[in-house]
Amino acid sequence: MRRRRVDTTEVIDRDQRAVFELVSDLRNFPSFWPGVESAEKVTHGPVGIGTQFQMQLRVGKLIFLDKDEILEYTPPIAVSWRIDGYSPSTERLTIEADAQATRVLHRSESVETYLNALFGLALLAPILNWARRRDHRVALLRLKQLLETGATT
Repeated sequence: MRRRRVDTTEVIDRDQRAVFELVSDLRNFPSFWPGVESAEKVTHGPVGIGTQFQMQLRVGKLIFLDKDEILEYTPPIAVSWRIDGYSPSTERLTIEADAQATRVLHRSESVETYLNALFGLALLAPILNWARRRDHRVALLRLKQLLETGATT
């Protein structure tokens, strides 16, 4: 099995805590993440380690359900979660104070599974990596727009 990693960064003109509050609750993802149609918290209590979410994603005409679980919750510095779904991965957002703004680093790590290889998806790895980078870049740009202006496109 091969590991894939995608890193994306963006500087947002908002304070670190405001950025963390928005990105640490995955129910907010439909407002800025491409393809995420809905996100529902399926565990009780406040968001923290162990909190689980059900995400509905659209890829073209296909709809997928992902189960996401918070693995790390360190306000206002970092949040990470595991995605169990059509494309399993571990995601981590690091939120750093940067002068008058906040730097967000999104790291996504996934593994090409044997099932992907069986269906020939390993041959599509360069295209899938490009699409993942594009989606991450778009997500951080939408996040920036949402936090700085309150609007998304």
